[in-house]
Amino acid sequence: MPHQRTIQINKPFSQRSVRHAPAGCRGGNGIRTFTTHYGQVSTQLSVVKETGPPRRILGKNWRGSARKSLPKIEYEPSTSVLRRCPSSFRHRKKRTPASALYHWLDLEKEDEKCQFYKNTWPDLDGDYPHSQVLRTLQTLLELHHHDVFSIPPPTPTYRDITPGANGEPNQDKIDDVELHSWAWILLGDGADGKIERFFALNSRKPPFLLLIILQWDIRKVESLRQVVVYFWTEILKQSAEAVAESENNGIGFPSEASRVVSADQPYALSDASFMRFVTRLHYHARKTWPAALPSINASLGHYFGMVLFRTSVRADELSPKLHRRFCRLYNTFIHRLGLPSVDPYNSMAQYLKAQRILFALEDKFEPSLLLDERSYHTTIAIFAASEKSQRESKAASLQVRGWPPWRKAQDGIDERRTPEQDKSRVLLALAQKNTSGYRDRHVIDEVLRIHGGEELDLTPTIHTRRWVTDRYNRSLKALENPSTNPKVWAARITATRDVQEAWSAFEEYRQNLGDPSLAMFFAMFQKLVYENLRRARNDPGPIIPGDGLEVLPVPENNFSESYKAHLQPPSLLELYDEMLACGILPAGRCLSFLVKHAPSITRGLSYLRDSKLFQPAQLSWLEGVPDRKDIVLPDNRSIVLSIPEHIFAAVVSLKCRFALRVLRDKPEAMNTGLSTATLPSDHPLIPKDQSSEAKFHGTFRSLPHVASLMKAQRSCYRPTWYALFKAIARPGTVMAKPFAGTQKDDRLSWRVLEAALNDFHSLGLELDPQGFNIICYGLCKAIPALKSERGEFYDAARVTETLKLEFKEMCKASEPSHLLPSLSYSVRSPHLHAYVRALGLAGDLPGVIELLEWMILNREEMKHGHDIRSVFVGIVHFLGSLGEAEPLLQKGAGIWGGWPQAKEIEHYRQHGLQS
Repeated sequence: MPHQRTIQINKPFSQRSVRHAPAGCRGGNGIRTFTTHYGQVSTQLSVVKETGPPRRILGKNWRGSARKSLPKIEYEPSTSVLRRCPSSFRHRKKRTPASALYHWLDLEKEDEKCQFYKNTWPDLDGDYPHSQVLRTLQTLLELHHHDVFSIPPPTPTYRDITPGANGEPNQDKIDDVELHSWAWILLGDGADGKIERFFALNSRKPPFLLLIILQWDIRKVESLRQVVVYFWTEILKQSAEAVAESENNGIGFPSEASRVVSADQPYALSDASFMRFVTRLHYHARKTWPAALPSINASLGHYFGMVLFRTSVRADELSPKLHRRFCRLYNTFIHRLGLPSVDPYNSMAQYLKAQRILFALEDKFEPSLLLDERSYHTTIAIFAASEKSQRESKAASLQVRGWPPWRKAQDGIDERRTPEQDKSRVLLALAQKNTSGYRDRHVIDEVLRIHGGEELDLTPTIHTRRWVTDRYNRSLKALENPSTNPKVWAARITATRDVQEAWSAFEEYRQNLGDPSLAMFFAMFQKLVYENLRRARNDPGPIIPGDGLEVLPVPENNFSESYKAHLQPPSLLELYDEMLACGILPAGRCLSFLVKHAPSITRGLSYLRDSKLFQPAQLSWLEGVPDRKDIVLPDNRSIVLSIPEHIFAAVVSLKCRFALRVLRDKPEAMNTGLSTATLPSDHPLIPKDQSSEAKFHGTFRSLPHVASLMKAQRSCYRPTWYALFKAIARPGTVMAKPFAGTQKDDRLSWRVLEAALNDFHSLGLELDPQGFNIICYGLCKAIPALKSERGEFYDAARVTETLKLEFKEMCKASEPSHLLPSLSYSVRSPHLHAYVRALGLAGDLPGVIELLEWMILNREEMKHGHDIRSVFVGIVHFLGSLGEAEPLLQKGAGIWGGWPQAKEIEHYRQHGLQS
């Protein structure tokens, strides 16, 4: 039962927020009962009236005197309204579906339920749509937890046989068994459990039931795949063959043969219902599986085909009204793409494909579909966040190291390049937007232009890959003076190559226009942090300016020492103190970035205190208590759960980064022949001096504290878990102080990692390729210790069993349909690198053979991957002397560039795989 709650009335209720059930119904002891509706959820409330004569609470008779006589309302879930109401009230007006359903659930005997059902259901208020009959089912079931809902529904005992208009049994009526079946579905564990039950039943399931399920977060790719296929086949009535035919035609529009509406479809899908499905599917695709976005967007063309079929209108003869309707839906779909996924930069390929599917619709109608200004902004933002094309990378390499970064030709071919060839896709799209009649008059226009490689005065900047979020579009205020807008200056700081260029832009604003904004400080913090990381790397490799957060080294110039000191930016801590002196407190993404990359745990927690956004109990909970193995939660658990997810993830990442570990002056090779530099980490090199941190912690153990935090928070945010996995898999991390630096500690780390992985799965989460990569590194760290412990009883297949199960689950293949990929995740060479190395070092050669078979079978899925050749070299290194693998190796050599040469295998043996 829900907790009792109290509402203080300080303004009149609207007729939409509160409704009688039924109106004017009164019970004994001055109790008045009514139903409140919150969106699609309603609940039955008992109102305790203080004194005074009866009066209506709602409608036209509501007066200010009523508010005075009811200063406070206390309510709790009530018993059935219809039981207590006199018959005169019961028959004064038709019952609402919600009140009838509530009473039906209250009845205990089957004969009473049957009698009430047959007498009441035909007389329900006809003003309510059919789908609203059970729109309150979720809340009502929570108030009626009976044993009948904990098991699959029983065999039907009766069924409504009221004849319909054609004399046949009315299939739109709801019988007892169907209602119990739907209740059983909604009582599943989370969205994935509900979806599993939804597809387990073969009985009739209304579409609105799926809409209710989609209000929960889907965490498994396979569940989302089932829902998307159901949306195509049952809601849109489109087969996989029809969708494939439209894809082969190069458009997202159904052919004449596939433009059919099934005769048994019980409703005509409206624009509102269609967009409600699409909006929720978009949300789940961004959170769980961005590869589903192209399929979801392709549904728009087929929906247009359904509308044209029903209205008997040709695509080249749209009426003005229908054209406006289609343009509105078309632009709404594009706007949806303006929302980022959990990992936006790695999802850009899916975003671009989904965008191309929508653009293919534009010219299939007459008149053509038109983009509004926000759609242009969304389209350009996707270009700005996408990986640079070969032409854009070439243009970036021609820019001089001075400022402004003008182009400098390197040969005759470069001399013949026109200025248009050096423009990025962002700038070309902005020019097209201006041609369409939308001039650059908003903040987002100038921000996109600067990130695209051009200033407002047409001087060049650094084309920088950035996701420009939709927050710039919410107000769309005209840009009166772009030279003074802080957001534009924050983009100028970001679109630079090194810290000195960024600091020059920062100082220019401060000297001419006053104190910088939080966005400008955040952009400068990023430059300073990644400059420190660049200095820590031994060999950063080639970097294309603007392709990532990395910065280039400051070029050597013949400047005086005093001028060099003037160009040198302050340290991060000094700049942070300047920000506080300006009266600006850290918040949002800036706060989480500072906490995650703080130089110490003490400093990271001080950022949280300075923000003044958290209660003392929350800060104490995040900080932990020294010399305690666990922590005590605050009395109010809502204090814990109210901490934003990105802040909690940043704190976990910080504490994991400073977990107790054995320090080494030089990274060693984990006794595997492979460098620890391949291990992914926020800070790849361990600081040589952590004495101050060790002194601060004393006997406090950082990883147990993190485990306690996550046990209490039960976070379903993958980056939080991956931060813990990285800390456990990192070489030198101490699991138990008595075993620090020994093989026993490495064995213990693998067992702890397996336990953490089980907790991860217990929340309904599944590993993606990034998480799988970390688990592979954790096993590589423990393999020498496991071999030493078990000696002649060492079983390689048993050691790698967890890894092989995770890979099998991650790479589960399905039949490709409705533009959905056959593999759940896109597995690339870095993930295969880590997996081959783990299997090979463990000695599981049959597992390596299975992987090679899988790679050959799914070679089409990996044909666009980079450096698959090096993965094959690693396989040959481990399987080269195994005769039974010879046929597979020869087949693989024909696919991936021939048999590896001896120097390639020797290079692999010496240096290992590089991620």
